[in-house]
Amino acid sequence: MISYQQIISFIETMNLTQEQERLAREIASKLDDLKSINLHRKFVLKYSETHLRECLAVALSVKDKDVLVSRGAIYNSQVTGYVNCSRN
Repeated sequence: MISYQQIISFIETMNLTQEQERLAREIASKLDDLKSINLHRKFVLKYSETHLRECLAVALSVKDKDVLVSRGAIYNSQVTGYVNCSRN
């Protein structure tokens, strides 16, 4: 298990604020995608919170039967612009 100190060290290395870390963890948790937490951390550094939350809403709104890979994959596509989602 990762210690609290390791998490703090990693956050400082990535220059994340506590708010950015909370946002990355919130999104990863809602997507059941904690294994990709580092990707979510990179996203909070690169994209606005508004953009990330809009893309999260789209990913979460997809019906279970329509999810082909994962909600995380839908979210990643939204964030990086592979599908139509406004960037801020």
